[in-house]
Amino acid sequence: MDFVKIQKNMLRDLYSWRSDPFAIKYNPFAECDFDKFSEIMNGFFTDLNDLYSGSDFKWAVVEDDQVLALIGLSQINKMMKTAEIGYQVSPSQRNKGIGTKVVNDFVKMIFTKTDLRKIIATIADGNIPSCKIVEKVGFTQEGLLRKHFLINGVETDERVYGMLRGDFTDGA
Repeated sequence: MDFVKIQKNMLRDLYSWRSDPFAIKYNPFAECDFDKFSEIMNGFFTDLNDLYSGSDFKWAVVEDDQVLALIGLSQINKMMKTAEIGYQVSPSQRNKGIGTKVVNDFVKMIFTKTDLRKIIATIADGNIPSCKIVEKVGFTQEGLLRKHFLINGVETDERVYGMLRGDFTDGA
C-alpha cells in the first residue's frame, strides 16, 4: 500500500463514496457538488515537511492502481504537537482488514516522520467498525463528547480516542 497525493483521475470514485449509506450515517459531510469537492481535494498537503503550515493533509491509499482508502490529518497543533486523524475506506474494501492496516501504517509513518506526540481520533458513537479499527491499532478511548456533531441534523455523541507516540507498537 502506498500513500499518494490525490490525483484528478481518482476524484469521481472518491466523490461517489460520499453517497454510501454507511458513510452518510456516521460522517458530517458538508454538502458540495463535484466541482467543489474537486477543489477541496486539490487543496490538501502531503509533504510532512509542511506539517505546521496551518493546512490539512490527506492522502489516497493505493494498491495495484486501486484507491482503497483516504486518510489524513487535521486540527494540527504545533504548540501541543497533536493532530486528529481521519480516514475513510472504500465501500468495496470494507470488512477485509484494510482499515486497520491503513491506520496502522499511517500512524507508523506519522510517528516516524514527524515530531507529533499524540494523534487523536473522534468517531461517531455508533460507528463500531471504525472504533474497532483504532482500538486494534492501539488507540485508547479517552472520553465521550456528548452531542458533539450534527450528522444529518441528528445530535451525535463522539468517542474520543488517543494514541501517544510511546504507545505505538506497530502491532496491527
